[in-house]
Amino acid sequence: MGHQRLISFQSTATVILLLVSILSAAAGHSTGSDLLKCGGDTEEEGGGLRLSLGLHNLEVSCAVSSGSGALTRQNKMEIFSSVGLPPILTIYNSISSRNFSFMLSADRSTWRVNVSRRDVTGRTDPAPLHQWYVEVSMPSGGGGVPRPVRGTLLDVVREPVLQWTMGEEMSAASLTSLLSRVTGLKIAQSPCAGDVAVVAPVFGPGEHPGVVLGVTRSAFASRTRWFNATGSLCSLVERPSGCRGISAVDVKLTNRHLFLLTSSGLFVSRDLLRPAAAPLDFTLLPLPAPARMNFSSCGLWSSSLCLADPNYYDDDIVSLTSSLSSHCVYSRFPFRRWHSCRAATDQRCLSFLYDRQQQTGLLLTHSDGQAATVSVIGMEGEVLRNRTRFPPVTVHFRPRGLLLLDNQVVLYGSQVWLSESRGATFHPVFSLEEGESVVDVLSCRLSRVLVFLTDRGRLYLMKPDLNWRFVHLRMPAPARSTLLCDHMGVLTALSVEPNAPSGFGRSAIDAERLIQEHESGFDRPLALQFISPTTVLLHEHTHVPPDTPGHTPAERTPAEHTPAEHTPAEHTPQRGSLFSPADVGKLIFLRDGGQVSITEVSQEHQQPGFTGHVKGDIFQLIKASSQETAPQQGCSVLVKKKKKKKKKEEREGLNVELRLQGLDTCPSFGSSHIGKTVVVPGYSSYLIIRVSPGGVAVADPTTPASIPPSGLHAAGTWLLFDSAGSAGWGMREGPCRHALQSLDGLRRGSLVRIPVGEQLNFTFRAVMADSSRPVVLRKKLIVVISGPSAIRLNADHRWDAANNNLVTLRAASPLSTKTMTTVSLSIPESSLLCTSSSFAFTLQNWCPKGLAVVYLPSRPITKRDWLRGYPIDGRGRPSLIDLPANYRPPSGLEDPIPISDNVYNADPGRPLPPGRRAGRYKRCSGKRSAERCRCTDAMRLSPLAADSDCRRRVPRLTTPALTLRLFLRTPGRPDRPLRSPYSVDVVEVNGRDDWKVAGRGPAREALDPDGLRLHLLGSQLFHFRVEVVFGVAFCPLEEEVQVYVDPGTHHPDTHHPDTHHPWWMIAITLAILILLRYLPDCGVLVNKLWR
Repeated sequence: MGHQRLISFQSTATVILLLVSILSAAAGHSTGSDLLKCGGDTEEEGGGLRLSLGLHNLEVSCAVSSGSGALTRQNKMEIFSSVGLPPILTIYNSISSRNFSFMLSADRSTWRVNVSRRDVTGRTDPAPLHQWYVEVSMPSGGGGVPRPVRGTLLDVVREPVLQWTMGEEMSAASLTSLLSRVTGLKIAQSPCAGDVAVVAPVFGPGEHPGVVLGVTRSAFASRTRWFNATGSLCSLVERPSGCRGISAVDVKLTNRHLFLLTSSGLFVSRDLLRPAAAPLDFTLLPLPAPARMNFSSCGLWSSSLCLADPNYYDDDIVSLTSSLSSHCVYSRFPFRRWHSCRAATDQRCLSFLYDRQQQTGLLLTHSDGQAATVSVIGMEGEVLRNRTRFPPVTVHFRPRGLLLLDNQVVLYGSQVWLSESRGATFHPVFSLEEGESVVDVLSCRLSRVLVFLTDRGRLYLMKPDLNWRFVHLRMPAPARSTLLCDHMGVLTALSVEPNAPSGFGRSAIDAERLIQEHESGFDRPLALQFISPTTVLLHEHTHVPPDTPGHTPAERTPAEHTPAEHTPAEHTPQRGSLFSPADVGKLIFLRDGGQVSITEVSQEHQQPGFTGHVKGDIFQLIKASSQETAPQQGCSVLVKKKKKKKKKEEREGLNVELRLQGLDTCPSFGSSHIGKTVVVPGYSSYLIIRVSPGGVAVADPTTPASIPPSGLHAAGTWLLFDSAGSAGWGMREGPCRHALQSLDGLRRGSLVRIPVGEQLNFTFRAVMADSSRPVVLRKKLIVVISGPSAIRLNADHRWDAANNNLVTLRAASPLSTKTMTTVSLSIPESSLLCTSSSFAFTLQNWCPKGLAVVYLPSRPITKRDWLRGYPIDGRGRPSLIDLPANYRPPSGLEDPIPISDNVYNADPGRPLPPGRRAGRYKRCSGKRSAERCRCTDAMRLSPLAADSDCRRRVPRLTTPALTLRLFLRTPGRPDRPLRSPYSVDVVEVNGRDDWKVAGRGPAREALDPDGLRLHLLGSQLFHFRVEVVFGVAFCPLEEEVQVYVDPGTHHPDTHHPDTHHPWWMIAITLAILILLRYLPDCGVLVNKLWR
């Protein structure tokens, strides 16, 4: 059988390889990405496939393009189908995945798949949903085989905001006249579906046609539904002037509500999850008196994420701030109460965000003295605490707002700063030109990039996971535009375009091309030094003297430089290094030939004259100056150390003189060599800073300690390299050479639910594309967790046979609180052009489907014995007892009269025993006999109070102690003992008080379930309910236990079943001591009696 499987596998592999070679030869110049074309409800776009799921089935058709090869489309499709390799449609989101196979159509021109809605989801009620993605792929990849086609699937039936009309619907033609007066756009994307958004045009001063809203389900790529909401909003305004001049200021869309900030007040919609039977109603929020402000100068803030779990709906918090005053209020779902942000009266509130992973509020304030403060304030419920969690952070520039990411906080304005400690500390990333400020920030979660738009139309892109890396995208944004990230992470600048069918112009931002074109070098010479055959150092020199021919003292612009200090505006480029940590991963290319990939940056240098250096791998062979352009390389060079003249502001160091020696025709150094470097492999390099009239060059050595004692470098052992400023070298973003892979099949953005007390393992691998080069065994992977106190995470680094860095994460949830945390992995040295060098997923405490708490007795009883048998215990006594008809247990040891309504083994044909409260039937209510109660076997076996009418037999106890052996039961997994961190409450269902927990008082309190033991002071039926304390698991977990204690088990004067044990032990001990004392005398007496 094993040989047959091997032959089958080899045959399949051979067919696939043959298929790949045939298609590769026939595909001509077509690439794998354009061989497979798919379509559904909408056509495939440049950003990916966009599909919609309605009430009917989902139909998708795909075909292989004919390309430029000899095979036709039909030939190619028949080849795939003949070997059983049709495409596979994968529909997945962050928590689940499903596969569907295509079938070849009758005319063999396309593959088609028909997916029932029930196969995707069986529900039709509106709700926040995790974004559905689709992927059409072939079973095998490689040359000639189509690469996957990716896209999204939008459930138009369940997406909440799409179910409503928001006022009087308008035609696109009637909107044309209004768009010319628009000065800006406010867009609120759905927290769960990237293509669904609400847009509110903002009109200029004096231009107030009302509140107009647009709703799109295609990121404004197709028709937009327009509504005039003015009438419905004005009817809510109670003031003499009505709502004359009302206009939109801002808009926010949370998981269940739409917020409209207008010049007349803040409006909130009704719950979007309710059935949409009429136009969407709004409510004018009655804000507290201190929050009454000029709404035109206010802003709405929300860090709303997709909250598909109802337990997390209350994590939606919306705040309202005024840029002209200290007024700031916020509210938590369901937005019934508003609270103050506790800002000082002498400061202006600019932003307030809620960090749900830390349960804190982030408050940004600004004073007239140009100092801004970020405060992190703890929250208890929905109220801010009186003290900040960390000392407030003060920055000296004019900020605009805050942006909260998975693991970072971004502070933006005239500068951009980043915090990786959730607001405790901030570090500068880049500065803008004087008078320029960021006005819009877009976070694209799918591609994990940030895009900043300034008031001068400039665009900056940053990847926070890659060591604060950023780049200036040299593409001016259109006027009156805003940024948008669509369903597949494609960046778009959306602007007002009255002549366009949708009213908007969409300018795709080709970030990859713009990154490749961006030149980020600066005009300083670099001294090249080899430290191995594949690794070099590039030493940054301070400057070249101004009298150098052709020299222009240009420096790196502030927006392209990240200073080391916390106040980037005060940095002086002439004195400090112009390299920054953001340059890791970039390529330095030399004009004469050669490229170096930067792996490390140092902004300090020990040798005077140099300000810093970078370490890099040789990406392309470095070429020296040719013999024709630099014939001096045919001579020997003599190095003579010379003490450098010390200036007040410089450290003492040394120069060297470089004299050429050789034939009489040996040329000397000239002024054209200033800024070039004499490179001697294995020794110090020398950067020429000036040349004397006699042809002697004065140079700064990179490492004086490695100058040879003789000072002579023979011809052929040294080279001359030209890296003198921007004319000799440049710096750009390097190609992608890294990838981050999950070895467990985990997808990016996945939501992994982890039960409390369990551990999950995840393994990732950092792969370097260029495997031909030697790789140093160093940790390439950086792991960041947003909530280290919520989820315990351990990382184990190792390396495989190919020197790839692997890391195994072991995650455990030790806390009994509602929590989630984001885990981010990244390769900091990877290029900005990489699309798979970072990975993020979310861990969430949860309750698994079907999870239950069960009580398992030490001697289990089978179902058959319970219903009809007569099981016995180890001593031959019956294990079950039959309750009398209409049984009601006593209330306690001193009071035998029942006080509970519960009736056991109900028989409506017989009278109920008397009690303080009348017994009440459940299943037998209104019936005349027990037979008509229609009890099932499951009800007879059930220990629940709801089934007490059918409960005839219960376990019997012959000792007055009950050990609760509690287990967690999950379908498909073995039972696990219920232990800490779970805690439980125990109550007696019928109100009996003649019992206690071993070692504790009678008061109710949270108990450790491990080894939980109850002492039963009374007799007859005890009915306990064990409840897991809510918060450990986010679903109700409870179990009920019924036992019957024999009446003769207890001594009438004993209130504790174990109180007599010590006395018996004392008596036995005394008897043994007496016997040992008089044992000899007893022996003599016995012998006499025997005789």
